[in-house]
Amino acid sequence: MTKLETDVPTSIPPGRPARPVRRFVAAQVVLALLFGALWWSGLVAPRLGFVNGSGGVYHSDTGRTTVVLDLRNHSPWAVEVRRVAPADGRVTFDSVRVNGVDLATDGQKVAGGGEATVVIELTCGLTPGGNPFPSPSPSWVPIKLEVTVSTATGLERTRTTRAVYQPPTCLGSRNDQ
Repeated sequence: MTKLETDVPTSIPPGRPARPVRRFVAAQVVLALLFGALWWSGLVAPRLGFVNGSGGVYHSDTGRTTVVLDLRNHSPWAVEVRRVAPADGRVTFDSVRVNGVDLATDGQKVAGGGEATVVIELTCGLTPGGNPFPSPSPSWVPIKLEVTVSTATGLERTRTTRAVYQPPTCLGSRNDQ
């Protein structure tokens, strides 16, 4: 027998995958489970939801609007609300409080599985001619808010809310839109 005949690699039996293929598939399954667990935990990206009862109230005697937004943390880990701002910059907020704490001075933690109430106050002024807006009015304008939170691992993420309606005087004159 020659040397060439003895060094021929053995073949894989038909219908049976090779061990490297099994290891590769097992590694892919483990990675998928790991990424799924990280997503579910909220450690990488917060699982923040906006509760349906949110809305705004226009105070016709002062020309001020108060917006109440309810947040829910669907993660088992706490997150910290760092900033709430208008998504398009058309509005300026006078104050933003989360569970009574002013965000201008400090962030506010929301426990895992917990809820937080965000209260936003802004000065809108009276409608042209000095007539106050009725509350609520069908002519209110939708705005979206950006909520920036920090996860338990320190990563910051920003999420945009659904539309919150404001009187047009909060956004300037009707011609600016």
